[in-house]
Amino acid sequence: TMSRSIYRPISKITKTAKKYAKGDFTAQIDVHSNDEIGYLANTLNYMATELDTLEEDQRKFVSNVSHDFRSPLTSIKGYVEAMLDGTIGPEDMPRYLQIVEDETDRLTDLVRDLLDMSRFESGKFPLQIAPFDANEMIRRILINFEPRIEKKRIDVQVSFDADSRWASGDANRVNQVLSNFIDNALKFMDDGGTLTVTTRLTGKNVLFAVKNDGAVISEKDLPHIFERFYKADKAHTSGMGTGLGLAICKMILQEHGAEIKVHSLPGDTEFSFELPACAAPEPAKGAKED
Repeated sequence: TMSRSIYRPISKITKTAKKYAKGDFTAQIDVHSNDEIGYLANTLNYMATELDTLEEDQRKFVSNVSHDFRSPLTSIKGYVEAMLDGTIGPEDMPRYLQIVEDETDRLTDLVRDLLDMSRFESGKFPLQIAPFDANEMIRRILINFEPRIEKKRIDVQVSFDADSRWASGDANRVNQVLSNFIDNALKFMDDGGTLTVTTRLTGKNVLFAVKNDGAVISEKDLPHIFERFYKADKAHTSGMGTGLGLAICKMILQEHGAEIKVHSLPGDTEFSFELPACAAPEPAKGAKED
């Protein structure tokens, strides 16, 4: 049956994940299927191979956060067992299989972020520095978040000092940082709140800023929010995402020689950074001008 075909590979993944939790990254998961679970197994195998080459302190780090693997795996295993023993009937299976898929996505996100972090730390992630239009990037990011913005009835204020504002950096990685900032800003604001995204020229740099009018990040938590898996007392980091997003953002910007600045006051929490300003690239030879 469908549920049994899910249960067997999940059991293999769970067994191997326990070995990872004990620091044994030599184990490989023997699952080969062309679906989400097969993709997860392949990604975990790749992660284990990568982590096996890292220093002992990195291995201990991953071992210490193994509970972030266990939680979704336990959930998946529990639902599949309930389907197998009839606790969950056939008519309810689609709903619970959707939960299984969502938890699989959670694991995949966590693995992706861990791989990103390990690559940055091992110097295997060179940046592709080139001019990019910061304003156009932000417009596209906001379009991606449009369903969430509309659902929460967020008022978006876009503040640009020019129609185009060119900066020098790795566009894909800067996109990742800005997407994370906007994602967090939307998570931690009330329905009907205001999100403000800014770019402007500041001397030889371009300032990027994302601000919301949501809850304050406490003074106690503020110095720690860029630490891996830091769990604040309030909702700002607990139970959301992988717990690695801001840590990765910090690493990306450090690779650019930039620093994240953050302040949080009642009705005003802002994350910002600067990158070198640059001129728009020359049109390619032979390209038609508008």
